[in-house]
Amino acid sequence: MYMKKLFKVACISILTSGYLQAVSLKESVNKVLATNPEIIAEKNNQEAFRKYIDERKANYYPRIDVDGRLEKSNSDKKYNHPNSGNYQDGSDQEDGYNFGIALNQMLYDGNLTPSQVQEAKHNDLSNKYRTQKNIDNVVYETIIAYKDLVQYNEMLDLTKNMITTNEENLQTAKEKESISGEVLETYEVDSKLSFVKEKYLEEEDLKSSKISTFKRYVGIEPSGNECRPKIDLSKIPDNLQQTVELAVLKNYEIQRQIEVIKAQREKIAQADSKFLPKLSLELKALTDNDLALNEEGKENQAYGRINLAWNLYNGGGDYAVSQQESLFLAEEKERLDAITNKIVESIKVNHKRFIKNKERIAVLKDYVIANENIVEVYKSEFESGTRTFVDILDAQTVLYEAKKSLVAREYDLYTNYYDILNTLSMLTTTVLESEDGCSNDKALSSLVSEQQKASKNAEAKELSVLLKDEKK
Repeated sequence: MYMKKLFKVACISILTSGYLQAVSLKESVNKVLATNPEIIAEKNNQEAFRKYIDERKANYYPRIDVDGRLEKSNSDKKYNHPNSGNYQDGSDQEDGYNFGIALNQMLYDGNLTPSQVQEAKHNDLSNKYRTQKNIDNVVYETIIAYKDLVQYNEMLDLTKNMITTNEENLQTAKEKESISGEVLETYEVDSKLSFVKEKYLEEEDLKSSKISTFKRYVGIEPSGNECRPKIDLSKIPDNLQQTVELAVLKNYEIQRQIEVIKAQREKIAQADSKFLPKLSLELKALTDNDLALNEEGKENQAYGRINLAWNLYNGGGDYAVSQQESLFLAEEKERLDAITNKIVESIKVNHKRFIKNKERIAVLKDYVIANENIVEVYKSEFESGTRTFVDILDAQTVLYEAKKSLVAREYDLYTNYYDILNTLSMLTTTVLESEDGCSNDKALSSLVSEQQKASKNAEAKELSVLLKDEKK
């Protein structure tokens, strides 16, 4: 009986472990790639575009046509007899069949077919880059929705902790009020508590909108176990020039436009092919039974010939088409320059923001630690009677806002990171190749490391001593 209970508990633990485990960003992206309708549509579009290449390659192969007819006819006739001058009536009946098979093989078409095949290949690559960019955009929106969920979870935790702190402060203020009769501190704590509660409701509302966005892309409600994603900062070069070169080399929009230019060059070659001769081989075999010979028997025929077609002049229409395609080529080259300039500008802005945010995060961490020290010093000085309760309230509020600023700034860094990867067209592959699981970074509501916490108390005591010395 005991073993059965133990087995049952083990089974329940195994089944529930999947629900308790945090859902990583990689898992969410994998689900989006497998189930999102927009992505499935783009993949189907890629498959369909590849068929254009097969369609163009078909011109390399011979064309075989079969034609024939089966006929039965009756003709009534009325005519003058040449000798007697009298009318004579009669009828003719015919029945028979005609059947033929012909093979036509293109020998030379002025390089039209090879150019059409190459154009189809370039169009296929161009479409591939276009659809991959669309897929990356969906993945990017999924990542941002996931990131925002985690961010607001941390924001809510910070605000919830602040509510608890102010509730404790309110209890302390009421106890002081009952002793001294002073109600101002009670009012001030109550005011701050109401303000933080309103912030909590606001953050809950913002989180609900992020949940809707997440569900739209992933197809399911978030589990609530989302966690900070792992990021690989080595993917982004520290050197701006290297980042720009990587963007120009990998960006899907630039690569797509390059393929558009190559396809346009093939259109010029196709227009120029009209100035060249065309050669084709034709082989045909046919049989006729009582049709061509008017009921006189059967005839078999077979022949082979090489056909030549060469248009020497058509009023300058072919030349106009060639010039038109050349102008379109110049247009596409200018578009490439414009797209490249846009990508370079975007990567420069995002890279500078990324570097600057890393610096700002380092400063904000120091700011949070300093404010934590101030709160501890104020608490000790309050106990010794050199600080008021309001001083502690204000210091705790400043600390709360500092932590919120640090949370926001760290998640801005996440956004910068994913923006750069998206511009480098490395977003989806980087997430899928990343190590699965969640980041080891602790939530920003507990920023101070164990080592920093150990030294914080000593620093707080030193600061307290200095402040007392100054007062003396």
